[in-house]
Amino acid sequence: MKKTITSIAVACSLATAVPATVSAHEVYRDGARSLHLGGRLFTLYQGYDEQQFNADGSDGWSGKGNWSNMNARINVYGERQLNADLKFSGFWEREFAAETKQVETKDDDTRRIMNDEQRALWIGLESQTYGRVTFGREENVLWNVRPMADIVTESIFDGRRIVGAQDGDNWWNDNTIAYKVWKEKFDFSAAYVLPDGNDKENLTSFNASGKYKTDFGLDIGLGYVWGRDKDNYNWDNGTHGINETQHQYWLGLQYRVGDWTLGGVTSFADIKDTATGKDESWHDFEVAATYDINQWTIGAVYAQRNTEEKGSDIRYKKGKYSETDAINYGATYHVTDHFKVFGVLAFNDADKSDDMKWHLGIEYYL
Repeated sequence: MKKTITSIAVACSLATAVPATVSAHEVYRDGARSLHLGGRLFTLYQGYDEQQFNADGSDGWSGKGNWSNMNARINVYGERQLNADLKFSGFWEREFAAETKQVETKDDDTRRIMNDEQRALWIGLESQTYGRVTFGREENVLWNVRPMADIVTESIFDGRRIVGAQDGDNWWNDNTIAYKVWKEKFDFSAAYVLPDGNDKENLTSFNASGKYKTDFGLDIGLGYVWGRDKDNYNWDNGTHGINETQHQYWLGLQYRVGDWTLGGVTSFADIKDTATGKDESWHDFEVAATYDINQWTIGAVYAQRNTEEKGSDIRYKKGKYSETDAINYGATYHVTDHFKVFGVLAFNDADKSDDMKWHLGIEYYL
């Protein structure tokens, strides 16, 4: 069995403009109007054994532990056909987590709240010929390049922060104007994040990506991100400034032959902050391979994350170092087209660290 869940999600995206990575089903249609519902149930049990080393090579921090991650996603997609070519559409998705998180209140007290996430909320106008334009909360458009090496199973590797993204870890942004077009062999996306007028006055970014599918099984993806974070903030009885800009360049390849799938992604970035003297560059890459055996998918992925800090301030002058030098081994059993069980074992032997992590999980798409 191939990666059926992924293929279903992409097929939905091409057929109905439901966002990729989303599984949705039509539950209502009345002439020109239709409504789609979808979602995901996800549970993950994780463990780690980490050892950090000091600069002189002596033992530093170490720790072992286990934790769980359980959540449910619900999404709603609606559309109304305006004429033979145009339709109005909207999409909403939220993730509900089982665990809570601790936050500080205005009275310097702490309390626990639900760790939920609003993933998407946008409205748009779509043409079957020219693509779709939307406004609202959208994902960074590198969605079609970044996952080209995420073919093993749930990745343990964390994504890089994007300067200028309101949610730099998860790459979701409010106030986003996005354009996407899907063709038989080519898709293209571009998005501009308008400056946030609430608490990050000058936080903005632009990103674009495209992917081409050849006739012999090779997909080629390219991506670019520009971001800016310019603001003043108060901390430690003083006013501090940020004037940070970033450029990211991405290249992805994926090749399918028989029961094999091979994937690779590499990215480069330059980050400069004229207010703090920060001058940083990094180069990341991942290569992966999977093999399908009946309902099983087994594979491995190797990743490196290398950073160079050459800023004028001593805080940002650490030189070259490796944050990740890791390999993942993973196996997934596809119980049905919408239900899978998976496991991952990961080893990281980067500078000043020696880590081992494992994941066991269940995922069900509605």
